Amino acid sequence: MKTVCAIDSDKAYTSLLGYQLKKNHYTCVVYDNPGTAVKSLMSKKFDPNIVIINYTFSGSNKTGLDLCRTIKSEMKVPVIMVSDKSDTETIVSCLDAGADDYLTKPYQFEELLARMRALERVYAPLMLVYPPQASDQKNTLQLNALNLVARYQERQVKLTDKEHALAEILWAGQGSVVPRERLYRALYGCSYDPAHRAIDVLVGRLKAKLAQLGGISIRASRGKGYMLYMSEEAGNDQAYSNVG
Repeated sequence: MKTVCAIDSDKAYTSLLGYQLKKNHYTCVVYDNPGTAVKSLMSKKFDPNIVIINYTFSGSNKTGLDLCRTIKSEMKVPVIMVSDKSDTETIVSCLDAGADDYLTKPYQFEELLARMRALERVYAPLMLVYPPQASDQKNTLQLNALNLVARYQERQVKLTDKEHALAEILWAGQGSVVPRERLYRALYGCSYDPAHRAIDVLVGRLKAKLAQLGGISIRASRGKGYMLYMSEEAGNDQAYSNVG
């Protein structure tokens, strides 16, 4: 069962939200104090699939923006901000703080569910459970989801969110060609449009960064997709799948 963490000082709202989520097969963990919420989340007492944060908190000097920034800087989890404010400035401030989506209260619960499902599709590749790391970690590509770093041997490069997500999806393909359609849907949450070159541009950026590590690259399969592999410069042209 998937878990939603709701952080809101409005107990009537969180009570109703918890009831509705339970009816739709979600577990809802509620916090009315932002400080307590952060401590619990950082201590890894549980791993939420979605975090819903209210914009303001009564009786606290922390705002939802503060909370969102803290969570997004430490965790790879989708965040939805909610508020009774509908002005552009508030919405933009929430998105700039790292929120993945924004909803204005009151809203239809079905809309919240739809937005949650959309974010789950985007984040699904990031929630993969990796197999045990290879014993020779020095010669293994290591992807750090917390710091968005790719490391191989003694070198490392910093990746963007999308670049890191792409690297993880290609790794999950276990050396097989991953179709463009799957990449596009996982990364952008919508159907693939052949006219858009977003995937190709992103792959180009990631390939350039992996080249800095040496020994790892990305190969295109014409009309199909992409795969991660050990480059010829490393003396091995086999599909790369041992990623920790």
